[in-house]
Amino acid sequence: MPDEPVVLHVYCRGGRHRSVALARTIGELLQAQGAGVGVTHRHVHLPVVENAR
Repeated sequence: MPDEPVVLHVYCRGGRHRSVALARTIGELLQAQGAGVGVTHRHVHLPVVENAR
């Protein structure tokens, strides 16, 4: 693991489904490898973004 912190952003349109599940899975995989991991869901409390079409 690197000596410097690594920040990874995972996005999806609504911010509540794929990005949340993927962020949790990545965090769990990294923790299993011994990395110190913090997962923050920055926009999960906001309304879902609707398609603007």
